[in-house]
Amino acid sequence: MAPPKSLELDAFDIAILNAVQRCYTTPLRVIGEQVNLSTAAVQRRIKRMEEAGVIVGNVAVVDPERVGKPITGIVEAPRGSSATT
Repeated sequence: MAPPKSLELDAFDIAILNAVQRCYTTPLRVIGEQVNLSTAAVQRRIKRMEEAGVIVGNVAVVDPERVGKPITGIVEAPRGSSATT
């Protein structure tokens, strides 16, 4: 796999990134209306950012409890001799 290309992001790119980070399923037409670009321009910019590795994927955020997989967290903290109690 080739290394990602360097890409300079302009204000439109940043606005598109903000929109897709809020909800990746937002129609391109709606994003275009939000950022004042055509649907085709939004599509080209998203594709360019994907190819450059700026956008590396899209995911669904799942509520673990609703799928029967509650999360248990373990935190380890070192005890130092300089701690005051």
